[in-house]
Amino acid sequence: MIQDPSQSGTVPVQKKRAKKWPKILLWVVLGLVIIGVIATAIVKSQGKTKELYEEVTPTANDSIVKSTVLTGSIEPRDEILVKPNMNGIIAELNHLPGDFVQEGELIAKIQMVPDVAMVQSAASRVDAARVDLKRTEEVYNRDKSLYDQQILAKEAYETSLANYRRAKIEYDSAVEQLDLTRTGSSASTSKRNNTLVFATVTGTILEQPVKVGSRVTMANNFSEGTTVVSIADLTDLLFIGNVNESDVNNVTVGSPVTIHVGALKDKTYHAVVEYVSPKGKDTSGTILFEVKAAISGDDLSALKAGFSSNAEVEMAHKTGVLTIPEATVTYEGDKSFVFIKGSKGEYEKKEVTLGLSDGIKVEVLSGLTGDETLRGNLMKMKK
Repeated sequence: MIQDPSQSGTVPVQKKRAKKWPKILLWVVLGLVIIGVIATAIVKSQGKTKELYEEVTPTANDSIVKSTVLTGSIEPRDEILVKPNMNGIIAELNHLPGDFVQEGELIAKIQMVPDVAMVQSAASRVDAARVDLKRTEEVYNRDKSLYDQQILAKEAYETSLANYRRAKIEYDSAVEQLDLTRTGSSASTSKRNNTLVFATVTGTILEQPVKVGSRVTMANNFSEGTTVVSIADLTDLLFIGNVNESDVNNVTVGSPVTIHVGALKDKTYHAVVEYVSPKGKDTSGTILFEVKAAISGDDLSALKAGFSSNAEVEMAHKTGVLTIPEATVTYEGDKSFVFIKGSKGEYEKKEVTLGLSDGIKVEVLSGLTGDETLRGNLMKMKK
């Protein structure tokens, strides 16, 4: 009998597959057991961890300063704007910004630009004054001759003389006004020539907003006039900044100030508050009050007008007090608490009364003796 080849190979293959299944199942079970053991170990390990805290002690006889930081800038106490005494065009500039000038020193020269209408008016006044002077002079000469002959009364002669003198004064004044209108100067004003601009104070030139050829105007009732230069004394400087309404009542005249200038990172300047504005201004929804502090020191040469700066203003100061870090305090409503380490290492909650705070440490008024160990910041988790 001949055997079917296809049937002869099927039984061995199926037997081999059947033998593999118990081994695979065994490995699966073993893997699950290992995973379970690892998970259990992790859970137990987590259950044995505990929180660790930094430990701190109160500081006795400490000092604490409460302050606020203001943003502002360095400005000269007085900045003087020098303006011309006449209208014209800048013909010459003798100094540049940054130059130190003395009071009365020549700063600029102005070229007169006559106003045609004003010149014509002044010339007409001269002509009229000349005619009047000629007429009163003829009358005076005639009356003087009659008075010398004792024909004219003394009172009439004196009246004629007064009229002549007035006419002469009017003529001289008209001529001077014509000269001033044409050239900006006259015989009587040669020492105070209006075409010359002088420094009105001693100091440093901060700005020079005009150039040679710029047109300038004098100050009058209708115009502030053109500024030729601005001058300030850079040895008399102020910090000018703003304080929030929540702190303004704690910033008083005489408060010490420490100034840090952004452009001068290694320098610190000291000042004293000399002015706190009585009226606040609404700035982007916040009420701010202006504060001015006079900067002191022998060497202020590095400071420039307009430097941005921060000022730390002292609002309160205490010495010889017991202090603890702010981080050790917890608050519940209006009460303050700390956690004190006990003899067995546990922490006990204790109410304390606090005083002045600078945001980092706080004064303790009651509740602690200073010998306690307090719970501080939470450290990383460890077994």
